[in-house]
Amino acid sequence: RQRAISAPSLALAVAMAEYHFQWYRPGTAQMDVEVVEDAANLMYTSILFSACNRADMPMDMFFQRMCNSRWAYVVLLYSELGREFAARYVTDKAATVLEKAIAVFDE
Repeated sequence: RQRAISAPSLALAVAMAEYHFQWYRPGTAQMDVEVVEDAANLMYTSILFSACNRADMPMDMFFQRMCNSRWAYVVLLYSELGREFAARYVTDKAATVLEKAIAVFDE
């Protein structure tokens, strides 16, 4: 995870590993909100690194770089994180994270 900060080319791989293998706290059914937030931020970093946020990107390149998956995952991660914060009545964090979900969806 530390290397993904200095090497954004690793952000997608680390985000997906966190999403698939660290969603829950060990031995519980409780979401690990720190890990999920980190995965969402890394997924967004991977979008920026791959230039998936460029509206002028040709469609074939958009799919080659898996931009369609990156965008879907970042919205999913922020949305689920916001829902979890809301369920825990941490309304300020829920609002902030859900605003991020809307912002990346609108990009």
